[in-house]
Amino acid sequence: MDPLTIALLGGSALSGLGGLWGSSRGRKDMEQAAAQARAAQAQGYEQGRNALTTGRDQAMGYYNPLIQSGDQARSAYEASIGLRGQPAEQDWINASTQGPGFQAGLDRGRGQIDASAASRGMLMSGQTLKALQAHGVNYMTDWLNQRRAAYNPLMQAGQGASDAAARTQYGYGGDMARMYTGQGDQAADSYLAQGQARAQSRMAPINALTGFMNTGMQAYGYGRGRQGPAAPAAAPSSGWDTWTSWGI
Repeated sequence: MDPLTIALLGGSALSGLGGLWGSSRGRKDMEQAAAQARAAQAQGYEQGRNALTTGRDQAMGYYNPLIQSGDQARSAYEASIGLRGQPAEQDWINASTQGPGFQAGLDRGRGQIDASAASRGMLMSGQTLKALQAHGVNYMTDWLNQRRAAYNPLMQAGQGASDAAARTQYGYGGDMARMYTGQGDQAADSYLAQGQARAQSRMAPINALTGFMNTGMQAYGYGRGRQGPAAPAAAPSSGWDTWTSWGI
């Protein structure tokens, strides 16, 4: 084999080895990049989850007092109208009429009735007693109705806070679901890209080896061509030349 053929074959071998080394290095680079991508995705997901959780917890901190007062108001209102049973209703009436405000208003009305009756000389009359009794019933009825009405704003605020909290929780769940889905999609894309890159890098040595063999074969053919055409083989003797040499 002449020097030019050897040089060509040697260059092809070096090219093939370079392709093998380059594909190995490329595969490692791709794997490292994929690992970094997954780490970045995990970090981004964790940061997003923490931000969403912090916002949700802060919102719930604002809503919880309103929800609690609304629940208490609803419970008291239900007791006041008998939905929690007659004993609970009576307990609510007793608690509502034992405060100093109720007694002060009741006494003030009684004093006005007594003063009016005394001015007319009817302080101990039956009409005055009926007026005092009616005043007591009407005053207690108005007082209890006012107490029931006072629960409405608290119940409405509590209901609004409950609705807002439910929307917050629902939104939080939706955001988390989208984050999970997005992270899964990104991870799938990363794995798919990594798999494709690894497949390509695995094919690189084969392609390099194929190129090496093709180049070697071309170089070999070129070397054979530089030696010139081969001498034609001698034709087999038919015997006539021997007879000619005998003079026949």
